[in-house]
Amino acid sequence: MAKKIILVLCLILFYSFNSTAFGEEIRIKLIEIKGNKRISASTIRSKIKMKDGDTFSPLLLKEDIKSLFQMGYFEDVKVDTEGFEGGIKIIFIVTEKQYIESVIFVGNDALTAEKLKEKITIKPNTIVDQQIIKDNVDKIKKYYEDEGYYYAAVIPVLKTTTADRISIIFYIEEGKKVKVTDVRFEGNKAYSSFKIRRTMKTKRHWIFSWLDSTGRYKKEEARNDIERIEELYANNGYIEVQVGEPRVEVSKDKKSIILIYPIIEGNRFKINKISIKGNTVFTEKELRKGLKIEEKAIFKRNLLREDIVAIVEKYGEKGYAFANVIPAIDPDKNTKLVNITLNVTEKDKVKVNRINIFGNDVTKDKVIRREIRVTEQEIINTKELKRSYQRLNNLNFFETIELLPRELPESMVDLDVRVKEKPTGAISFGAGYNSVDHVVGMVEISQGNVFGTGILAKAKGEFGKRKTNYTLSVKEPWLFDQPMSLGANLFKSDRSFDSYKKASIGGNTTLGRSFTEYISGSITYNLERVQILNMAATAPDTVKTDCDPHYAAISNIEYPYNSCKKKLTSSVGLGLSRDSRDNYLDPREGSTNSIYYEYALLMAAKTGSEAIRNSYLILS
Repeated sequence: MAKKIILVLCLILFYSFNSTAFGEEIRIKLIEIKGNKRISASTIRSKIKMKDGDTFSPLLLKEDIKSLFQMGYFEDVKVDTEGFEGGIKIIFIVTEKQYIESVIFVGNDALTAEKLKEKITIKPNTIVDQQIIKDNVDKIKKYYEDEGYYYAAVIPVLKTTTADRISIIFYIEEGKKVKVTDVRFEGNKAYSSFKIRRTMKTKRHWIFSWLDSTGRYKKEEARNDIERIEELYANNGYIEVQVGEPRVEVSKDKKSIILIYPIIEGNRFKINKISIKGNTVFTEKELRKGLKIEEKAIFKRNLLREDIVAIVEKYGEKGYAFANVIPAIDPDKNTKLVNITLNVTEKDKVKVNRINIFGNDVTKDKVIRREIRVTEQEIINTKELKRSYQRLNNLNFFETIELLPRELPESMVDLDVRVKEKPTGAISFGAGYNSVDHVVGMVEISQGNVFGTGILAKAKGEFGKRKTNYTLSVKEPWLFDQPMSLGANLFKSDRSFDSYKKASIGGNTTLGRSFTEYISGSITYNLERVQILNMAATAPDTVKTDCDPHYAAISNIEYPYNSCKKKLTSSVGLGLSRDSRDNYLDPREGSTNSIYYEYALLMAAKTGSEAIRNSYLILS
């Protein structure tokens, strides 16, 4: 086909040369499209640069043919020409690629077709592409490999069903499931095989492998273990360590394998000298302060990385957002000493031009902006940038968050905040059984981001034979767009016991205020009304005394009341807390501490007379 296109081009070029020699130009009178079925002629024409009335150009024709192939829809593109109305007609004849009608798996006994379809990218009603088919064969083989079928083979077969449609059939020979019975090492002296194995993801098969999926051979994971082993050595001075590709020894029945990693440990190096170059903003003494690597100590690559990050963050806190540190490591094999030079590139201080927010289809801009700790037209602080990410993440509104400084001229950046929202509403149901309430149930409806305002609202009900509880709560985390919060809770509870019933209703309201980034305070007012009903003579004395303080628990005196007066419990609470956790759900750094003091007052609901005062202090 390529020869035919070249021949056509050669003939046209020859004709063009001869016509030009006599001062004539070849004019394109008409461009025609043939052979297309699903792809419209207008779509094809949009990729052709030559137009009716243009002077013919062989080079442009070549580019047009290339453009049509690059569309990915055509198996072949031919070009025919013929004289037409004093010029030429160019005819593009295309052969469209076949479409995939179905994807079929044959021989997949261990893995279902549904699971295999989840792993591949080939879908029905898409065009056939040989490279994509090859890539999907690799995906299927890798999936089998991950499941322990090291010898699985996959052969794709294309079966024509109609003139323009095919079915792809993946014939699979699964083979036997292979388990890793041992992982061995050659040349390891500094570390025992046991210690090296602990750093690896590839594990030996054991009695409980069916629970934790260990003992499976995954080629990619086994290769990644090379880096993990090298990291173990490099973090203890062996900077020349070399770990080779693992050899695979297969058992005779092909059901198990042994992995053997060759290791050349090399020398163990100590640090001779640490130098810092390129620094003008900070003195060398300031940069050295807090370094974990030390002269005369064993070289540890992980500590060097941490020190580089610390120096970059130090610059970032002063506004040098694009500062960089590149280490130069110079080992001396004779002395087994290494010189380290930290080359600092400071660049200029950076100001934030604008903060742009993308991806918040529901959440309002201000809800995101109030959590960002950097300000437009001010020097950027990477520590505050990191804290901004933590605060946005702790909202629990977003699946992903990206804070991307985009460099601009004149030492400015635009901060692009890109978020991907996730559902913040939830409906939960629960049911259970116990010997007291028998069947119990629970339903809860919550929305953590009401109308994108950041307001939290929640309603919950619990039901059982002897109890019903209802709660309703709402919280505004930024009252009047200030670092103040206001929350309110209402509840109603009824609980039946063998000899009495307790009914309570109440609520509380809390006003909070943030004083610093991590410290906040709150004041809470609680009010609860409690009444004892349907009290039998067999009710506990503590309940009777609580109902009437003048009652004396004498067994031969009949208790005169069936129910108690309604009682109000009123209390005021003061709280102070410090919370520096980086992630509320999965903290890796920081802490939380709080102190709470509550003063309570108990009174009769009708008379309002004071009965009991009480106070308590909680530390956590």
